Parts: sequence; C-alpha cells; structure tokens
Amino acid sequence: MRRIVSVALPFWPVESRYSSAKGAGPAADAASSIPFALVEPGARGVRITAVNRAAMGLGIMSGDALADARAINPGLVTAQATPAADRARLRSLACWLGRFGVSRNSYDFTREGASGCPVRCYGLWVDISGVAHLYGGELALLSDLDRRLSRFGLTSGLGLADTFGAAHAIAWYRGAGEGERVASPREEQIAPAGSPAEAIFPLPVAALRLDGESVQLLRRLGFKTIGDLAGVPRVALERRFRSRDVRARVLLRLDQALGVRAEPRRPLVEQPAMSVEAVF
Repeated sequence: MRRIVSVALPFWPVESRYSSAKGAGPAADAASSIPFALVEPGARGVRITAVNRAAMGLGIMSGDALADARAINPGLVTAQATPAADRARLRSLACWLGRFGVSRNSYDFTREGASGCPVRCYGLWVDISGVAHLYGGELALLSDLDRRLSRFGLTSGLGLADTFGAAHAIAWYRGAGEGERVASPREEQIAPAGSPAEAIFPLPVAALRLDGESVQLLRRLGFKTIGDLAGVPRVALERRFRSRDVRARVLLRLDQALGVRAEPRRPLVEQPAMSVEAVF
C-alpha cells in the first residue's frame, strides 16, 4: 500500500533565505527576534507574502497590506519577495529528500489568507512505501525527518497517509503547518493505513485544497469539517451546488483525499550525472 508524507513549510520564503544569516542588514534581522516580512507589489498595493515568527506574534500575517502592517509596527523590516528563487531552493531540498524515498517532489499552492487575499504556500511530498521499517516505523521516520529539517533552521508540519490529499490536509492543519511549533511528530499526524477518513474528518473543509470561493460556499451551506461534507449522501450533496464547476472541484478533492479517485503525482526527475573517460 502506498504511503505518502507531506511536508508543510509555513515560513519557507523567510527561513530558507535568512535562518543562517550572520552579520548586519535585513538578513540578520530576519534571523533574530526583529519583526520581518517579505513584500510584493500587486494590483491592490504592496502586500506581505511571508513573515517571520516575530511579525506573526504581533498579528502581522501573510496577505496583509504593507500599510496596515506598518500601522501595527512602524519598525517592521522588509525585503523584496523572490518567488522564483524560493521555488528553486525548494527543488534543491526535494532532491535531498530522496534519502526517505525515490519518488518525491516539491509543490506550491495558494490559499486564502486571514485578510482574504491569496497567499503562496510551499511544501514537499515523498512516497515512503516500503521504507519506514528502515527507520524503525513510520513515527520514527517522521521524527528523523523533523529533526533534520530543524537542523536546517526550518519549521515544518508533517502528515502521513495513503493519499497525498489526506497527507496534505494533516500536514497543514494538524502538523504545525499554521506556524505553531511542536516538540516532535505525534501519532495524530499519521493516518491509519487503509483509512484516511479517520484522520481528516475533523479537519476544516479548507484542508481539501479548495479555492477561497469554494470554501466560503461550503461554509454557507453548513459544512465546517470534511466529515460534515463526507457524511451527506452524494446525490443530496450534488443538489446543493448550483455551479457544476464548483461541485466538480469539491467532489474531486474529497474523493482524492479519501482515495476514491487516484491523483497522479509527478516525481522529481534529477539530471543525470555526466562523465567522460579517456584511456590512453
């Protein structure tokens, strides 16, 4: 049976650039307790794309307008966001993740932030099927992965399940993916083999990787958790959606998380190591 680990990296843009920074300047500020944020201009003005823990502790969140954040803390240190560089560094980390499984890759997606604006999020996935026993079990494997990421200065949330959808939901909504640091992975972050529903039913519907419009519609219809959604007969559920597109998206993500419909994942393809030999 396939077993997938999803790794949520809630502070990736900041931590990957500045966690090991030394000396003066914005890099040192980001690695310290000084509130720090990455910003990016857009149609609605300059927005914050990522923050460190100090800024989050003040109530400054990704997606907030820079002007609003300055009102909270005029001394907020900022730097320009570099999404392309963030993805490139994430790909390098995905290559390193091969120690836990050959099939793995990085991913990024957008979700609705606290301000209602979309926020970029970054993570990794790795197929550990047939590998966990080498580490002493699945919980021991997650603990080893968590320790190694911590040594890199990275905050991570981990989730393990039969499907990527379920593992993703656990990682981002139970495995400290919201920025809360836990001492080590827990049993609650591992969905029992063959039963992803048991682990994800208590999680909010937003954990199904739905866009903000779909999540708001589900909440208006009274669906707060994945269990609420899955507990309604399929025929009755389909009748509640006026839009066929929204209905199709919701049911697809639900079925993928529960393993009813397959979700192919494209593994990372590493460049071959080229060598030339000449014998004289």
